[in-house]
Amino acid sequence: MMMDRVHVEPGAVGGAVRIPSSKSIGHRAIICAGLTDGVSTIHNVTMSKDIEATIGAMKALEASIECGKEGALRVVGLRSRTAARDRIVSIDCHESGSTLRFMIPLAAALGIPAQFSGQGRLAERPLDVYYDLFRKQKLRYETQSGGLPLVVLDPLQPGTFSVAGNISSQFITGLLLALPLLQQDSVIEVTAPLESIPYVDLTLQVLRTFGITVEHQGYERFQIPGGQRYEAQECTVEGDYSQAAFFMAAAVAGKKEGLCLEGLSPCSAQGDRVICDILQSMGARIVWEREDAVKVYPCEKLRGRTLDVSQCPDLVPILAVLGAFAEGTTAIINAQRLRYKESDRLAAVWEELSAVGVNIEQTEDGLRIAGRPNGGYPGGEAKSWNDHRIAMAMAILALKTQGGVSLTGAGSVAKSWPSFWEDLTRIGGVLHE
Repeated sequence: MMMDRVHVEPGAVGGAVRIPSSKSIGHRAIICAGLTDGVSTIHNVTMSKDIEATIGAMKALEASIECGKEGALRVVGLRSRTAARDRIVSIDCHESGSTLRFMIPLAAALGIPAQFSGQGRLAERPLDVYYDLFRKQKLRYETQSGGLPLVVLDPLQPGTFSVAGNISSQFITGLLLALPLLQQDSVIEVTAPLESIPYVDLTLQVLRTFGITVEHQGYERFQIPGGQRYEAQECTVEGDYSQAAFFMAAAVAGKKEGLCLEGLSPCSAQGDRVICDILQSMGARIVWEREDAVKVYPCEKLRGRTLDVSQCPDLVPILAVLGAFAEGTTAIINAQRLRYKESDRLAAVWEELSAVGVNIEQTEDGLRIAGRPNGGYPGGEAKSWNDHRIAMAMAILALKTQGGVSLTGAGSVAKSWPSFWEDLTRIGGVLHE
């Protein structure tokens, strides 16, 4: 069900639903498998536009990737093939910031001249960390006013790389993926406190799975031995907590029996697993029914609180909705980086929640929401800003409105969760095209 405009009726949800696989782990596993000398199998990969962008990028570097049954990918690593180095390879990252920031240093480490392109706001996403690196190493590159398309012509050299940790962990992940391929050792020095540490932990976890060693001291200095080889593996991608958060929020406003979310790992390294702790601190009841399934029960009166999102920025849109469902004030802080996502997410959340009746204001680094536990917001018209997380957040908010929400740009969910609307219907959501 892929449509541009959808009306979501007020109501409650319940039952059970399987959560899509982690997009963050999927990106990393596909890249690591593509860098091996052999054949890897990655199970439980949910195909979304962002994952397709990374698959396309690795194929451009001459890895072979085939999609089999039940979301399994068969990946023949490019190290067992001949990658073209005498021509500029075109890599279309579509709207995926992860794909872009991971692939830039990777192609350079492989010595493959590459042109990077993209769509939407991706062309505006900051890349200054890499431009500074290129200038220090005297690497030739071409860009249009600092944006895309970007052409990188020279190979990356080993050395010491200084990266500010408060911009985006994606730059650090990109270097962590690339530097083991170089023949000599390298060091990454983090020059400001590292935000989004859990995303770096995911990178280190996937690197270990594929045989790569990295050491670090308190996330301030990463030591990467050169001359390493990625080893082919068979692995399974766990469910995505950043996606599960939307249906967890729906569950607290749902039916008496609650909602069971399947496919999640209780011991996950995903930073967005903190949604479980946040919900419990606000008064919700969460019970692990089995190893891969958690049940979230309705909560008549969530409690507003202050939420520091420096380590879980992707949760902000749905946390704002939870704030709208809660008693008192919910303050979201340390969210400055959200202005540079698929949309200016702080402005988008403020504008769209305001449009359907929520008392919300922007602050310098976040949002403040004066909630109403019983909901009853008027509802009305909203738009997605071509941002999958805004679209899904507004769909969940619609459940506690009087008249529902008519959302333009509903197809944006394909970026991360193509079956979102079908899954919402499956658990009791009522919507009309």
